[in-house]
Amino acid sequence: MRPRQLRRANLWLTRWLLRAPRSAAARYGVAVVSLLIAVAVRTALDPVLGDQLPFMTFFVALLFTAWYGGLVPSLLSLPIGSVLATYLFLEPRGQLWAEDLEHRVGVGLYWFAGSLIAMLADSLRVMYERAEDGMRQAREKQRMLEREVADRRRTEESIRFLAQASETLAELIDYESTLQKIARLAVPYFADWCAVDIVEADDSVRRLAVAHVDPAKVRLAAELDRRFPPDPSGPYGFHIVLRSGHSQLVPSVPDEMLQRVAQTPEHLRMLRELGLKSYLCVPMVSRGRILGFLTFVSAESGYGYGRSDLALAESLAHRAAIAIENSRLYRELREADQRKDEFLAMLAHELRNPLAPLRNALGILQMGKVDAETVGWARAVMERQVQHMSRLVDDLLDVSRIMRGKIELHREPIELAAVVERAVETVRPAIDAREHELHIDLPSEPLWIDADLIRIAQVLSNLLNNAAKYTEPGGAIWLSADADEGRVTLRVRDTGMGIAPQMLARVFELFAQAEQTIDRSQGGLGIGLTLVRQLVELHGGNVEAYSEGVGRGSEFRVRLPRIAAPTTDPDDKAGRAPADLRTTAPHRRVLIVDDNADAAHTLAVMLQFGRHEVEIAHDGPAALDKVSAFQPDLVLLDIGLPGMNGYEVAQQMRAKPDLEQTLLVAMTGYGQEEDRRRSLAAGFDRHLVKPVALATLQEVLGEARPAGLSVEG
Repeated sequence: MRPRQLRRANLWLTRWLLRAPRSAAARYGVAVVSLLIAVAVRTALDPVLGDQLPFMTFFVALLFTAWYGGLVPSLLSLPIGSVLATYLFLEPRGQLWAEDLEHRVGVGLYWFAGSLIAMLADSLRVMYERAEDGMRQAREKQRMLEREVADRRRTEESIRFLAQASETLAELIDYESTLQKIARLAVPYFADWCAVDIVEADDSVRRLAVAHVDPAKVRLAAELDRRFPPDPSGPYGFHIVLRSGHSQLVPSVPDEMLQRVAQTPEHLRMLRELGLKSYLCVPMVSRGRILGFLTFVSAESGYGYGRSDLALAESLAHRAAIAIENSRLYRELREADQRKDEFLAMLAHELRNPLAPLRNALGILQMGKVDAETVGWARAVMERQVQHMSRLVDDLLDVSRIMRGKIELHREPIELAAVVERAVETVRPAIDAREHELHIDLPSEPLWIDADLIRIAQVLSNLLNNAAKYTEPGGAIWLSADADEGRVTLRVRDTGMGIAPQMLARVFELFAQAEQTIDRSQGGLGIGLTLVRQLVELHGGNVEAYSEGVGRGSEFRVRLPRIAAPTTDPDDKAGRAPADLRTTAPHRRVLIVDDNADAAHTLAVMLQFGRHEVEIAHDGPAALDKVSAFQPDLVLLDIGLPGMNGYEVAQQMRAKPDLEQTLLVAMTGYGQEEDRRRSLAAGFDRHLVKPVALATLQEVLGEARPAGLSVEG
């Protein structure tokens, strides 16, 4: 055996002796076994040695015992070895004690040398153990230091990656481009593979990006996803994260895991080709909703992800979710702002349109020598345009009230035919003007609903008016109804321009309109269908739009809860409007208080035509001066007066005992619920919103005594 091999064998034996189990039984057992081996070897050498060197093999046993068992077992084996050597190998044999002086000296030397050998061997063993422990600790410290250096380098790279990713996410741009950039940043700082998936509105998952340093492997991953889509019920991947809502960490990816995931042998081969080593998938969550997933995979680097990596990935996912949400909100805000600008432009256009015929009609009337027919025509033009402007303003106010939950419904049992009749009467001029064919198909049996007649008629007239606007002249419009046990369904169908598929989902949104040319021949503010949906939902129903596409017409279906026929017919309050101001209203003394001189004088002239006695005041103090002397039966008082507002004027009028029987009516442009409550508190009997319909004014004039505040529009 070569010297190097001897050294290696000696080193191995030494380390084995030091590292072997060292219980008390083992240490003393080694002492006994060593003595027995020493006896056996010396016995084998006895024919050669005789009584020479009787303690030779016992020295070796003593050394072995001291090295393995320690000092105490070796010192105990010393006298036992001495007795065995004397009894077995010294002449005369068979005696426990040496008789001659030479043998006694040999025994003494064995004791002395054996003690030194035991102590020296034990000391060397202790020193060797300490050296081994020191070397082991040094190696462990070196490994720890190497791990710390690697962890520090990894941490620095992770922090740098997170900082770069955060800086990228802070840019309020298209979030899809941002997440694609994040995937590229993650490789190779944090992962060998990075994938980004987005949850769509229909809960499907779309892969947005895959990144790897090798483009060929990116193509392989794309091919893998195409041929073998992830199993939604599988134990790994974003599907299980989507179901649980928690991150998934796999520190090591064994081949058994790949075999469980693989769908076919070819799939398994492709998975093995990717060389996956470790994996983690974290959800991007915002306001309790999962927006997508970030998946990181370690492959070529061989790195195994741990809890610290998971914390970093979740931090990044949280920031990415905030960026996605901010980007979406920014986009929605930008779209809403654009719709608002378009709406304001449409509003200006729609409000200016009636002004031109109004001004033209006034110009015609100012020309002089105008015949009665022309005067009638001009008056009809002005009336139509004023009604158009009033409708625009009313729609705006209705939307505002509904959006803030301020609208109140006056519900009662209504027969559906009455709603249809009222709605058709409202839109008949628009339908006739465009020469449309209107087909009405109602069931023979009466259908009853619990609703506000005015509001449901408004819903139906808005739909019919919408159909008339967007149907070419000479087209057809169908209005039909049917019912089952619990619901009544109204259908408005036309042969008009139809609705593009992308607009069907947005057609009921506020200010939403399809693209139109600059002439805007159909007009409108894009709020009519919003009103329809909100009013229908307030009644516990729903409305849906259908269309086969542009140029193929459209259909709107309104479903409302059906009720049983009432035992008595309800009063039709809406049908009791007076027909003629001059003949049906009693003569009254009326005080008009309005800072708008034109509004006050035109109203006074109209009342004087009805043979009413009228006085005018343009501010609060003037009204208080006139009211006591004039003693009016009716005061039409504007609220927005200069100096002293209408509420203050009303309070002072109510403090006068001689005006207790005077009907005090607020006639103003303020029509919110809070305005009506303030009117009631100030002492007004009624609250009318400008412009006031002739029928409403007739009703007010016909009241002999104050009847309490009511809500008029």
